[in-house]
Amino acid sequence: MQPDTASAFGHYRPDSRVTTMISLSQNAPANFIGRQFAKLMRNAVRARAKPPLDIEVDGLKLRCYLWDNYTERKLVFMPWRFDVQERRTILSVLPVDGVFVDIGANIGVYALFAATHMNSCGRVVALEPYPPVHDRLCFNMQATRNGRTAWPEVTLLPIGVADTDMEFELRLNPDNLGENSIIADSGSGSDDTILVHCKPLLDILSELSINHIDVLKIDIEGAEDIALCPFFANAPDSLLPGHLLIENSEKRWKQDLGAAIMARGYEVALQTRMNTIYRQSYPA
Repeated sequence: MQPDTASAFGHYRPDSRVTTMISLSQNAPANFIGRQFAKLMRNAVRARAKPPLDIEVDGLKLRCYLWDNYTERKLVFMPWRFDVQERRTILSVLPVDGVFVDIGANIGVYALFAATHMNSCGRVVALEPYPPVHDRLCFNMQATRNGRTAWPEVTLLPIGVADTDMEFELRLNPDNLGENSIIADSGSGSDDTILVHCKPLLDILSELSINHIDVLKIDIEGAEDIALCPFFANAPDSLLPGHLLIENSEKRWKQDLGAAIMARGYEVALQTRMNTIYRQSYPA
């Protein structure tokens, strides 16, 4: 679905019944019963409402399409399950005037949480190569920014990260656009593809004059090794992120990214079912 980025946030505000169902699911207990109840509310909303819906969650203003993005569905209906440990850890180590880089930003959840945490001296760089999702990212960022006085410098780029500067075939998952991937065995179950432009991370950082990173988050559905192995092989020590959040996709990697990370002086700070956070433990 081509997103509406022209109408102001609030134009698609859900009706009172849908608002109540969303609120009930968000306030459900963080246990098995709560999850089942939230799923019932989610299914009821999807049966009643038509996309998009303008919804505010934890201070983020999102134009949600819900039907094609698992990230939106999980955050809207179960924010108490959405990477809670990861978000808490990242915000605890991200300076308000720091630098946050988000590779595979999707509709912007991590980039938005970082931006709302930072002041005008901070910087957020978010990369999302699929045009409709990038448009949604841009809308959410602007909607969340409106009315705030403290806001970092934000750069939103419609490109991906890979080991070479060229176009890659992005395999699309129309049921969950967060699973789009440039790797051949993406498992999307769809034959839909689009060409997207990718660049090496070092080139992108150089073009943006970024000389240090406090936190780097990456979630690109199994292509993390393609994006980061060249970076960790060639980046100067000064450019290594203080903390790195990466999706647990090692079964799909062709290169040993974990070893490349550890070789540059990192240790595991947090590991959950979905993600691992590394921190620098000593100079490389």
